[in-house]
Amino acid sequence: MYFDITASNPTRVAEQLRRYYFHDQPITMSLLRNLTDLFTDGTFLWPAIESLRKHKGPHYLYYLDYLGEHSFQEILAGKRVLTGASIFDDTIYVWHIKNPIEIPPPTSSEDLNLQSMDSTLIYNIATFGEPTPPGSPINWPQWDEEQQNYFYAGNSELTIKKKLLPESVQLWSQLNLRDKVDG
Repeated sequence: MYFDITASNPTRVAEQLRRYYFHDQPITMSLLRNLTDLFTDGTFLWPAIESLRKHKGPHYLYYLDYLGEHSFQEILAGKRVLTGASIFDDTIYVWHIKNPIEIPPPTSSEDLNLQSMDSTLIYNIATFGEPTPPGSPINWPQWDEEQQNYFYAGNSELTIKKKLLPESVQLWSQLNLRDKVDG
């Protein structure tokens, strides 16, 4: 995660991460989900939230937690080991191309519904500058610092929520990950 280069006290940062994600337990395969959360929060969640805070134009946030008929988990881990989406799973529902590692295209009704919704949201952003223009069946409000609205796509619901993983965001915002390089 490179904080050993960017943080003035990388040992303290590592201790805080270990306490938060592993509760000071030995890291074993039984804590794979915790390890996945650590890397997901540090490489995707926190940078996304920081980017949203700095970006001046319109911006929207989504969280894909949908585990469909196929998943990149099958390629990356050899089997399904998580209860939610894996990195790259959203591409299964967006790109209509034969992928190089043979993840089959969506065929279940749930997968096809998600694919249709994704295509509509992307089309709307490209055409209207927002994912849910007036007249859409749902309203996806922009992300702002106060509300922190995001679109949640899970197996049992598609909905607008507020404040994505707030405890994790708070932790990462207090870690002093870059104090050595940012000044």
